Amino acid sequence: MTPAKWEANRTQQKFQRALNIFHEQEIGSDRESETGFSQAVSCAIHDEYLKAGMEMQFIRQTDAESRSHPQYEFDLGPSVTCKPSRRTRLDLAALFGTTGDSPKANLFAVFSVFFGKGEEEAEVSEPISTKHR
Repeated sequence: MTPAKWEANRTQQKFQRALNIFHEQEIGSDRESETGFSQAVSCAIHDEYLKAGMEMQFIRQTDAESRSHPQYEFDLGPSVTCKPSRRTRLDLAALFGTTGDSPKANLFAVFSVFFGKGEEEAEVSEPISTKHR
């Protein structure tokens, strides 16, 4: 492989982007509805073992009584991913609200353990804020 092609492949692997789109509809009680998306961009600092990036989340929320007056939440903040071992992973994100309907801060911490064969097959990049959905 020529040095230019090797450098291009290395740059592509250094940055990752993820996008989740969601819609949730409650069928009982208040018939709450949530529609939105979240996305993340991360940069590998030390191979796959340490990554840092930015994450954002947008949510439009209504219930049966407020369909014509939805709440809009937009959160933005930093994220960090580290892999203490081959089969464990810790994802952290701190998202800060930018609209009047947003909470001041949303903190997310996800610790994962992979119990399968192989090592890298389970690597999935997704925004930390939507791993609980």
